[in-house]
Amino acid sequence: MDGFLNRREEIRSELARALGNEHLEPGHPDRIKSAQEADWLQTLYGQLRTHLEGDLNRQWGILRIFVPLSLAPFAAVVVADTLTRSQIVLLGFASTALLLAANVFSDRLSLFTSKTWAWLGAIEAEWGAPQLSGARVTKRLPVSKVRWALQILLIGMWTTITVLG
Repeated sequence: MDGFLNRREEIRSELARALGNEHLEPGHPDRIKSAQEADWLQTLYGQLRTHLEGDLNRQWGILRIFVPLSLAPFAAVVVADTLTRSQIVLLGFASTALLLAANVFSDRLSLFTSKTWAWLGAIEAEWGAPQLSGARVTKRLPVSKVRWALQILLIGMWTTITVLG
């Protein structure tokens, strides 16, 4: 969370320099001088929100597809009458690779969304409402830990199946 707040403060300073108002406190009535600057911020804010929603939809879309696909080889192990150890290893490798790809893609998209959250927070701070985007960032942090825990669990399960199979 500290990294997000530092990044948000850097972006707020950059935004204030772009507007020529870096000497004023955030939320000061003269900070946004003209209606044109206010319109520009509103447009930027809308575009960033749209971009953020698209990134979040892509992130969950990837997980909705890849997680069930990575678990599907377990059904093949249960249904198949005879599988050789090499077939089990191949299924385990495919399953682990699919979930690993989903985790890597999702983490990359999380980097993009954290930058967008920082920009949204900076704009909201300009408007005098810094808590709106900042509160949302903490809610998505545990999801990454759950995804990587699932990855470790999957590797452990395939190792167990391979050793016992």
